[in-house]
Amino acid sequence: MGACYVGTEHLLLGIIAEGRESDGHILLALGVDIHNARRTVVGVLCG
Repeated sequence: MGACYVGTEHLLLGIIAEGRESDGHILLALGVDIHNARRTVVGVLCG
């Protein structure tokens, strides 16, 4: 994404990318809409 750092938003994108694998299942169990969360984080990063 062209950033010169790794922030918490990048870590969240990594967790979202895992989906039902790894830690992504925690977000799903909490009722997080994965697609909406990714869109929102990318929107924040890209302005």
